[in-house]
Amino acid sequence: MTGFPLDTVHYGAAGVMFLILAYVVLRVFTRVNSEAAERDGNRKGLRNACYRVLGRVILGVVAVLGIKMAVGAVAPDFLGFWNRLNLTFVLEAAGLFAFGLAWMIKGRVLSVFEDAAARAQPRAA
Repeated sequence: MTGFPLDTVHYGAAGVMFLILAYVVLRVFTRVNSEAAERDGNRKGLRNACYRVLGRVILGVVAVLGIKMAVGAVAPDFLGFWNRLNLTFVLEAAGLFAFGLAWMIKGRVLSVFEDAAARAQPRAA
């Protein structure tokens, strides 16, 4: 691999990983697995709307980092500015945060996304 920058391998692998995370959020998490998900009082629509926003955030991170690679190849001064601000770290962290939030929504860690049937019901006296 003489002359092949290790950064290219890193960014390529990271890009593939983020695309897989976006696929999971946008396609796997939004699937309707049962008719119960469509009943009144369920929040599948709200969860899916959040998944779409979070998946687009992840895809946005991939797009911006791809643009950064392209611009950096022709304008090395731009990379100095980019690296001083640690923007790669910031964007990758934002993408991972978006996936983590989607995972917490899917795992029902955040009670605001629970379906009505899953919430604790008051007991009769």
